Parts: sequence; structure tokens; C-alpha cells
Amino acid sequence: MQNCINKVLVFKKTFLVQGSTLGDTISSRDVSSSLTGGYLFVSKVRIVAYLIGIKQTSPTEKGYTPTLFPYQKKTPARKTSNSTKQEIQVIDANTHTSCPTGQLENKTSQRKKRLFQDITVANNQVGRPLDKKPFEPIIPQINNHDYINTETEKGNYWLIKEYLPEIKEKMNELDRLKKINESQAKQILSLENIKENPKRMLFWTGFSDYENFYALFQYFEPRATNMRYWKGDAGMPDTFSDRKKGPERKLSLIDEFFLTMVRLKVGLLVEDLAIRFSISVGLVSQIFSSWINLMYVDLKELCELPSKEVLNENQSHAMKDFEDVRVIIDCTEIFVQNPSKLDARKQVFSNYKHHNTFKFLIGVSPQMAITYVSRMYGGRASDKFITCDSVDLLHNLEVNKGSVMADRGFLISGILNDMGVKLHMPSFKGTERAQLKSSEAKTSEDISKVRIHVERAIQRVKTFHILDGEVKLSMKDLAEQIFTVCAYLVNFQTPILKK
Repeated sequence: MQNCINKVLVFKKTFLVQGSTLGDTISSRDVSSSLTGGYLFVSKVRIVAYLIGIKQTSPTEKGYTPTLFPYQKKTPARKTSNSTKQEIQVIDANTHTSCPTGQLENKTSQRKKRLFQDITVANNQVGRPLDKKPFEPIIPQINNHDYINTETEKGNYWLIKEYLPEIKEKMNELDRLKKINESQAKQILSLENIKENPKRMLFWTGFSDYENFYALFQYFEPRATNMRYWKGDAGMPDTFSDRKKGPERKLSLIDEFFLTMVRLKVGLLVEDLAIRFSISVGLVSQIFSSWINLMYVDLKELCELPSKEVLNENQSHAMKDFEDVRVIIDCTEIFVQNPSKLDARKQVFSNYKHHNTFKFLIGVSPQMAITYVSRMYGGRASDKFITCDSVDLLHNLEVNKGSVMADRGFLISGILNDMGVKLHMPSFKGTERAQLKSSEAKTSEDISKVRIHVERAIQRVKTFHILDGEVKLSMKDLAEQIFTVCAYLVNFQTPILKK
């Protein structure tokens, strides 16, 4: 290469080299021909590639040298910002044509330094930094034309001013919808909405407060966690399946318990509960049937006949004349739909109620807690038959002894005497006497006072409105469980006898 190049015009990204025509590559011929006066428009990277001797790998490019090794395409380096490029001064070669040799060589060396400075910048752009200094981005200068920002701000101001009424209208509509949403959330029947209100808790669940409700739920929770849901006539297998588990619960356990209590206490239909709890009718039936069976088993274990020791420690004032009584028994009935079959009608028709009924025997402790509920019988069954058929009750009385209090209709004195159990019941005047003896009248009066409290306990069972009206025959399979659960739940309400 000659010692001096006549003229090189260098810009931010391109070179204009005197002596050739427009092209994409540059060679030694192109650089040499720059003295002829023509101009070659080439890339800065191309000049750098020529000066530092980068080997051409494409056969279509000038300067390509064949090789024995196959061509491997190099991964292009990540491009950097244009702000890293430095401007190279424009060098006019005509101003140096008349310079002395020493000055010319000095200036030539300066031009070489500037040129190598450009080479360094170019290498940084192609991903080949020559130094190990950390990269420091060059922050572009901000245009100080304030009138541009002013005009933009004015445009934004008028744009906001134009849409401001619509924005205010949308915000007001949003606030209105939020208030409606909050109001409707409070209107939805949920445990969270009523647990702080004792009156609502009593109305919807039968519990005087949330603490009692939650305490009973904690008693059921361990078994309810692993509870297998009732599936109707399909039944449930005795062994667990290894197949994939079913879908997760739509309601939490405590909400399922709350749903069951609402159905028992208020007597809402499954269709109503499905809407209130946002679940399907079938799921409501499944939840209620599963929980009522669980509660039936657990409450029977919890509410059992107390022992003599417990009775003596907690003797009530109303039973001071009957300290040996362990249980007070009586029967109650609930109405049922008229069956279509004649034999079924005979079994459920009650001569006492003159209606089709289901009949139960209830046992109440001296503290007026319901401690025994028999199986379900048709209304035709007598009090004596039901008592004699309640083998578990009779077995408990025989083992623990004590006495029983009952009404005149319970003709079971002979059976109890054979077991060594005493029976307290009002005296019969009979046909042979005109009136009772004074002692018999006093005893009958005392028994009647105690039985008033028993009637109150039984009446509380009827406050669960699921027992209102006639029990549907479709619910006959759950009627016994429903009545038994309602009876035992009375024990979690306010005491019948005040201390």
C-alpha cells in the first residue's frame, strides 16, 4: 500500500474511498485505485476485514482461498448499539501533497493511529473486543427542544379533557357495581355471614352460638375427612379402589356440615339449597345423605345412657324424689305420606293420631338430656312392643340396674320386674275404686311434674322443620337417621332445666 492515501471520507457507518466505484467488498486493487480520483462506497467492517487480514470463507467473495477443511458457518455475534461507534475525522489528502517528508510521515502515523482506533471500534461491533474493560453503555443525549414536550403535554391535556366525563362516568359505575356486589355477598347464605349473630345461628342451625356449632363440627371432623359419600342404590364397595380419586369437594367440610344443619333445622328443599350454595341438586342430596349417616353413628356413641356414678354427681332438683331413676321413656310419632300398598298402610296407620305415622321410643336422662332413640316403627306398633323390641336399652338397664319412669301406656312392669328393674308410673284408679289414695295421688302428681320436662324435650325435636308435615316416602330410608340426629342435637341447645 502506498504511504499516503489521497482522500478518505469517513462517516459513522461508511467510508468513501477515492479511486473506485460502488461495491460491497474492498481489495488491495480498490485501495490502490483510490489515487485515480474515483470513489468507492464500502462498509467500515469490510475495510477493517481487509486491514486486519480476515480470511474470506465464501467462494463468491473476493480474496477467497480454497482449503481442505470443510466450511463451518460461524454464529453471528450479537450486535451492539450504534451509540458505541465513534466518529472518525474526515481527512483531506489534498492538504498534505506539498508537505515535507518528515511532516508527511508524522501526519501519516497520526492517521494510522486514528485508523487503528476505528479498527478497535469495529472489532467491538463484530463481537471481538480487544480489551477486557467492562462495557459501559453510552447514554444518548436528550434533545433540549422544550417546545416538543410542551406540544405533547398540550395534546395529552386536551385528550384527557375530552375523555374525562366518560372516565368519571365509568368510575361511578364501577363504584355502584362494587356496592351491589358487597350487598349481594352479605345476602348470600353462608356461615361467615351469620356466625357473629346468635339469633341467626339459632334460626339456621339450632345452635345458640357459633362456639357450640364449631365444637360439634370438630367432633365429626376426623371421620368426615375420610368419609365416603353416599351414592344411592349403587351402594359403596367395602374395599377401597386403586383407581384415580374422584373430584375434589366443591364445599369445605364445615360448609357441608352447615348445609346439613340448615336442611335439618329450616327444612329447605334440596333445590333451594342447591341455589343458595351454588352446587347441583344431586350434590346437595349426596352431601346431606352422607353427613346424616355419619352424624347418626357418632351421636349414638356420644349420647349414651349415663352410669349411676354420673347420675349421682349431677342429680337435678326436679328428680330429688326419684334419685334411682336412670331413664324416662316415652314414644312420639311423625307423619308420613300414605303408602300405595295396603299392607304398608296397615303398618303405618296410628289409631292414636288417626294418621299414617312413623313411631320412635325416646329415653331422657334425669338431667333432661336425650340419651336413647329406638329404631323406627310403623304407627301401628304399641308402646309395649317397641320397648320390648329395644334390646339394647333393656340390656343396659339389666346390667346397671336402677329404675325406669314411664307413662300409663307402657305395660312393661312384668318385664322389668323379671330383670330386677323398678318401674315408676302414674297409678291406675281402675273400675273397682272411686278414687286414688292420697299417697298414690301424690306420687302421680310428682311423676307428672317430671314428665312435663320430658314432653318439652320431645317438643324440641319437632322444632327441626325437616320433620314438619308429612315425611316423603322417598326419604323413608333416611327417616330413622334424620329423626335420631334431630333428637340428639337437642342436647347441644340451651338446657331444658335451669340449674
